[in-house]
Amino acid sequence: MSDLSSQKMIDDIKQLSDEIRLKIHLAGMDARDTWAKLEKQGKLVERELVAAAHQTGQHVHAAADKLKAALEKLRDQVIKPH
Repeated sequence: MSDLSSQKMIDDIKQLSDEIRLKIHLAGMDARDTWAKLEKQGKLVERELVAAAHQTGQHVHAAADKLKAALEKLRDQVIKPH
């Protein structure tokens, strides 16, 4: 191989390496951007789930209180001395 063709091969390899390095860097940036968006979305969903669970918990607690009161009332009617 002549010095000229060797230098061309070296230049081609360097160019390919630079292109690949840039593509990898840009892919990393895209992945970071996507992750940032998904992370924000995940935090929003988490807050919404916590809020929904809290509301559901309040409704279930209210229903349980109502049921307990009805059961206590029935118990008092059934056990009431005649």
